[in-house]
Amino acid sequence: MDLMAGKWFSKSQAELGKPSSLQPDKGKVAIHVNCSPSAAPMFEGRGGKELSTELSVALQHCLLGAKGAGIDLSSLIVAEGKICWDFYIDCLVVCSDGNLLDALGSAIKSRELMSHISCA
Repeated sequence: MDLMAGKWFSKSQAELGKPSSLQPDKGKVAIHVNCSPSAAPMFEGRGGKELSTELSVALQHCLLGAKGAGIDLSSLIVAEGKICWDFYIDCLVVCSDGNLLDALGSAIKSRELMSHISCA
């Protein structure tokens, strides 16, 4: 996805799994962001790793954190307490001109809309 002078890629993988015993009525989503120094010199050193971690945590909080969040985890249940969808979302930041959090959030939401899996 390109936005202004930034460039990043996202991919998602879905597989059937078992819901957590603490949240048997919700599916699972894992988000990982990589600000790779091989992609852009601006991410060299610890800065790229720290930024990757901060973005991953912030996206998890924004998109999965609470009621009304970007991704409804209860929609990922196939059979409550038995089967759910597990989504793994990976983002690679190639270059950035600014607001990575909004850009990656948009990329993830568009990826979710394009790869919608029916739970019915």
